[in-house]
Amino acid sequence: MLIKIKDVCRILKISRNTLYNLQHKDSSFPKPIKFGDKKQARIFYRENEIRNWVLNLNSSDFELENNNDCK
Repeated sequence: MLIKIKDVCRILKISRNTLYNLQHKDSSFPKPIKFGDKKQARIFYRENEIRNWVLNLNSSDFELENNNDCK
């Protein structure tokens, strides 16, 4: 199932900014799927990839913020 950025933020309990930083810093983070060629095209993630990434995450590798301000 494809999920929106705000759903990824909710699952990870992080803000959008933290999500963007995570994408740039962690090469193992799932790649987004962009629908369309425009800069503002909708972006989705595969829910199973996000959940698998969380399961494989070692708490000593990365500390998630408890910031839930996705809008």
